[in-house]
Amino acid sequence: MKMFKKVILAFFVVLIVLVIGSLTFALSKNGYQKGDNSSIEGISKVREGEKKGEKVTLNSKELNNIFAVVYKNNKKLDNIVIKTPEAYVKEDKIVIKIPVEIKGMEFIASSEGTLKYENDNVIYTPEFFKVGKLNLTKNFVINKIKEFKNLGITVEDGNIKLNKNKIPFSIKDLYIKNGTLTISMNKFSSNTLFKHRNNVKIELSKLKEQLILQREKSPSEEEKREIDKIITQIEKDNPSQQLLDKVNKQIKENNNISQEIKEAQNKNNSDKVQALSKVRDGLSKAMGQTGSEEGKKIIGMMISTINKMISDAAYDYNGDAAAVRSIYSKLSPQKKALFKSAIFSNVDGGSIMELRNAFGI
Repeated sequence: MKMFKKVILAFFVVLIVLVIGSLTFALSKNGYQKGDNSSIEGISKVREGEKKGEKVTLNSKELNNIFAVVYKNNKKLDNIVIKTPEAYVKEDKIVIKIPVEIKGMEFIASSEGTLKYENDNVIYTPEFFKVGKLNLTKNFVINKIKEFKNLGITVEDGNIKLNKNKIPFSIKDLYIKNGTLTISMNKFSSNTLFKHRNNVKIELSKLKEQLILQREKSPSEEEKREIDKIITQIEKDNPSQQLLDKVNKQIKENNNISQEIKEAQNKNNSDKVQALSKVRDGLSKAMGQTGSEEGKKIIGMMISTINKMISDAAYDYNGDAAAVRSIYSKLSPQKKALFKSAIFSNVDGGSIMELRNAFGI
């Protein structure tokens, strides 16, 4: 009996040692180093590359500081808090370390792999995943990542894909070689959400496509005739808000045009309002982090402009944009850096692109 007790005791001692050892490995910081979230040198370098459509090279420090700015604020998913990642390049690969807090305990999740750009996606091919110093199976992590589709992340053939719309820069290619990340930049182009004339053209074009599709499948000759009249009008007249309003009204009031087209029309309007609301929400979060009263004032003006655009699709925001640029141009370099950091930390990539071109900051 005594021998049995000794064996049981020894078993529990070994188990405790293993658990403590595993926990120590799991809780290891694994060399994690957070970047400087007040530094925008890396971001500024990328933006300069966009202006001319040139290649940009980033070293590990610059890349890590970009991550620190863009992901400065913690993200909460269920009972998990995701903190600022560390990212650096090592030879021809990228290493990412992410602090994750679960029920008050912090772990460092890390991974190493290759990076490339293909078909409008940044594609990461992982070699391993770890928590602290403990290895995790790739299948386990990949399956967990599949649950986060709403973040713009998809998984295909073991590769993790991030759509370019989630990235606050206009890139067309990237590669890592000899410890340097090289990004080929698209020359920054005009936006569609804020640029009113271009936006009207796009809405009329989408409406025309929907009408053509409806005409092809409609069994009603009367509906086809009414659709032909509207398509002719879109093709004949110069694109303008007046034309768009007129066509929308005709579709809404015409009993011979199917409900399907009217629902698609409502969805287009709803999508635009949703996109503008998303920009506004990000700016609201950034307001308290600008570091200056002038910065707060600028964001307040931008939010006011967006609210007017939500209420009136034809609102001309050019005067508002000029007022914003006037105040911004007078900020000190330090205040500009804090302002940009607040924007990049709170507004998603696609919305940042819209704001930059609309307000010229």
